[in-house]
Amino acid sequence: MTVYEGTTFIPELTVNGYALFRAGVKVSAGTCGDLAASLRRRHERNRVRWRLLSPLAQAVLVIAFIRTGLTYAELAAGFGISESTCWRAVAEGIRVLADRGRRISLRDVARLAVKMGWEYVIVDGVHVPTVTFGRKTGGQKAFYSGKHKRHGLNVQTVCSPDGELLWASAPLPGATVDITAARKAGIAGMRRSPVRCAHWATTRSSSKAAWAPRTGPLPWPA
Repeated sequence: MTVYEGTTFIPELTVNGYALFRAGVKVSAGTCGDLAASLRRRHERNRVRWRLLSPLAQAVLVIAFIRTGLTYAELAAGFGISESTCWRAVAEGIRVLADRGRRISLRDVARLAVKMGWEYVIVDGVHVPTVTFGRKTGGQKAFYSGKHKRHGLNVQTVCSPDGELLWASAPLPGATVDITAARKAGIAGMRRSPVRCAHWATTRSSSKAAWAPRTGPLPWPA
């Protein structure tokens, strides 16, 4: 949700033809701080001496790009940077977020479920809306979801019984149905995993699936 304010900020026009205004993106208290800290550690690890944007400003830029429909050019005008600098800053922030999401594998999820004694974990497909360009090209059809009536990406998620996100797959075109996306992500293949500490039974309700781990050897051939 984007909230626009106009109390103390005076709108202005740039020489490039952009109208600047104040806007806010509603996020949790620790989101910007966590992303800024991750960016700061990345800069220190890569021995980056100077950046045009501070880690906090870059974190806000990345969140604004993800949560709004603004283009690189529009965000660059608002932050007072070039479009190429905006693109590099956003790309780096997305890489940092992606690295944080790849720290646990599906095999680790299976072991964790058995160790915690969970009777099931929740598998669900999430349709992430995207801004599309060149809609006259045939390639855009793969990203249009007939179910959601919009362009986007299909991301498969695995959560704990209380809803905490444990694992997310790489995005697939939005037209991909959930069961196909689950197979490509390797979730369905967990039933034939060589991990002997758990096997998976499935129950389905609407678009969600609960995968129940149970102790003991796999009943399926490895």
